[in-house]
Amino acid sequence: MIIIWNDRELKSLSHPALITKYKTGCESGDWLYHSEARAKWNSTLEMKSFIICVVICLGTLMTTLFWAKLDRWEELHQLPRMRRQPMRPSQYCKGCQKLIQNTTDIYSKRWQRLRGYYTQFRLKMQNEGIDVEDAIISKTNFPVGSNITEKLMRNPLFNKTWDTCSVVGNGGILFDSHCGKKIDSADFVIRCNLPPLHGTFGKHVGTKSSFVTANPSILRKIQKENYSEEIMEKMKPYDDAIIALPDQNPLVFETISILRELKSPSRPVFLNPKYMSKLTDFWRSRGVKAARLSSGLFMVSMALELCRNVHVYGFWPFSIHPFGLYFLPHHYYDDTLPRKFHKMPVEFDLLLQLHTQGVIRIQLGACRE
Repeated sequence: MIIIWNDRELKSLSHPALITKYKTGCESGDWLYHSEARAKWNSTLEMKSFIICVVICLGTLMTTLFWAKLDRWEELHQLPRMRRQPMRPSQYCKGCQKLIQNTTDIYSKRWQRLRGYYTQFRLKMQNEGIDVEDAIISKTNFPVGSNITEKLMRNPLFNKTWDTCSVVGNGGILFDSHCGKKIDSADFVIRCNLPPLHGTFGKHVGTKSSFVTANPSILRKIQKENYSEEIMEKMKPYDDAIIALPDQNPLVFETISILRELKSPSRPVFLNPKYMSKLTDFWRSRGVKAARLSSGLFMVSMALELCRNVHVYGFWPFSIHPFGLYFLPHHYYDDTLPRKFHKMPVEFDLLLQLHTQGVIRIQLGACRE
């Protein structure tokens, strides 16, 4: 089929390559246009339009994903925002006003290590059967033939002592503390529950790790479908640290198998429930009536058996800074509130007594560079 176009109609065509000029019996100014060529041009134009739309959509999607990823990266690598204006007494956390005043009074005095109190406290622990060499399950302290014996390694704490230890909690008091260098200067650094150390966190909490606890509640937060990949990524900041796990838990068994199969440098071990039970009885006899002791209190206790000088960071239990009286998040990395298993103020009060006696040294506020 051939359509005859006059000059005026032909000017609307935008692609002269598809127009063919022929000599016909018509007037010399007439043009012939093949309908097949017209259809081909329309099809080509539609295809180009489609490709352009796809490219634009993909570009928009990739840009959106890039900025979302960047925002997430910045969120993970920066400290949380906090109010720093002083708070009125009516805004103080319930029951902590007296302890804040007591703490500031004690902290204003010069701290002095008292060897006699330190030795006396360790003897009290030993008299109640608490021995750090039983803290880790090994073939020497666990019955042969149990379902975890085959997964046991040699106790890495056996016959070991250090001069200085940093026990690092995750409290918001570490926010903007600049304590990273001081924490890392210790011979042995103990941390609780696989805390984040990346980005700007390291400046305030350090990056060195020697012993890290990992409760099942932390492991359960990792996505199950990518568990192997994510648990390896989770362990990277701790390098060859001892990773202390509770025993006889299916997820714990899986975690240890993955770490060994994928040749992680970290050294997973099982915490001994008998040792934990003895420590629980020891602290309950001294006023801690919580359903469960915090990981931090367990680690301070263990450090007192391993180290001659124990420095404690990140254990302030309240949402108000003791000196600046400004708001603090619950953790230095987020403001997720804890379950009511622990009695943090009671535990802190006991640790404060040990600080007063020169047994341990608690760091509150910023560290001097």
